[in-house]
Amino acid sequence: MSKKSKNKCDTHPYDNSTVPPCSAYLKNLDPIIKDGKIIFRNYNSIFYFISTNPAETIPSSLKGVPYISTNIQISLNTFLIGIYISQLQCNKIQYKKDHILHENKSVNKFLHDILTKNPKVNSDFSPSLTFTLSNGNAILSAYTNSINITTLNYYILFILTRLDEDPVLFFANNSFVTPDIINLYLASINLTFC
Repeated sequence: MSKKSKNKCDTHPYDNSTVPPCSAYLKNLDPIIKDGKIIFRNYNSIFYFISTNPAETIPSSLKGVPYISTNIQISLNTFLIGIYISQLQCNKIQYKKDHILHENKSVNKFLHDILTKNPKVNSDFSPSLTFTLSNGNAILSAYTNSINITTLNYYILFILTRLDEDPVLFFANNSFVTPDIINLYLASINLTFC
């Protein structure tokens, strides 16, 4: 590279930059330009769901018939209880009646009662516990992980999310970013270009 071309290189291309006025209509918060720096924020968050899909064994008479899948948003606490129940049901951990599963004493008692009774529940769907890394505005998720769970676990988590009485989770799939430790960390990440 010649000395002449090096001198023409603008080492501070964003100094005194402005965003065109029409960007206000685009409803995109990026980029933020501050003190000559361009800042792109991370809008990805973790969302937790209990999900259903049709049972894996569909009668041949129903092949080609439309089906319904569901996703009901839950909190991180409910998700972790679902993991705990799944590990119990797969005999990967042992049940102990003195374990505190939920900070609410009534809910904790409900969980212990149902886990000790272990009622048999059948269904025509395949339930799963799902978490996804996504932006609420994204068309596709960056990452999704699903764990097959029992129907009993699904019903326990469904009831639990209602017992928690969190109004933002009353809607099935509202892309609400729960204020848990993981999402708070993700919100703190950004890229800055000088």
